[in-house]
Amino acid sequence: MAGPCYDGNRLENVDASYKERGNMDNSYAVGWGTLALINAGLAQGKNRTGLYWFLLSVLLGPLATLILLFVEKRGG
Repeated sequence: MAGPCYDGNRLENVDASYKERGNMDNSYAVGWGTLALINAGLAQGKNRTGLYWFLLSVLLGPLATLILLFVEKRGG
């Protein structure tokens, strides 16, 4: 019966894989937050509430950007 391999080199590779994935998850969140800030600025340029669109963008991400692109600019 073959058991798990406890080769030291293999464990180092597994640890490196988890570290890389952790950094990728972090950069994904940073990108999502940056997109939310960009959407808030875009919304304010269309005379919309920036905070509302920021929160909506945190939930919907790129879908909120797509919606915001087709929203008409408010007069005022």
